Amino acid sequence: MEQTEVKLLQEITQLFADLNVATYGRERANGRFLPPDANKFYYSTMRLYKAIDELVEKYQPAYITESDYRFIYDSQRPLLLELNVLRDKNKLQGDYLTWKLEKYLSKIESLFFCVLSYCKNNF
Repeated sequence: MEQTEVKLLQEITQLFADLNVATYGRERANGRFLPPDANKFYYSTMRLYKAIDELVEKYQPAYITESDYRFIYDSQRPLLLELNVLRDKNKLQGDYLTWKLEKYLSKIESLFFCVLSYCKNNF
């Protein structure tokens, strides 16, 4: 099933929201707290890279320059490897995990700035 560009951009916006939840956790309706989750962060990041690849391959958007895309593509392997190691560490929890994931979240936000700013301005 082929997605339209708008649906891909909406998915990318949701993936950034998922990354924030995976980094900081969130309160649930029943008064409980959903803790930070390195595993969800890893899978959301992996899907984000796939969505960007699909977006560039099918639609060649003007807001993603060729140099931006190359920079994103080159960062994929080392970033996902680091996140894979981080998610396998069982002792990381709570504030320490949030502190570690914040670094990766800011790195991802700077990598995908061209797409993120376009999504924020249009959705």
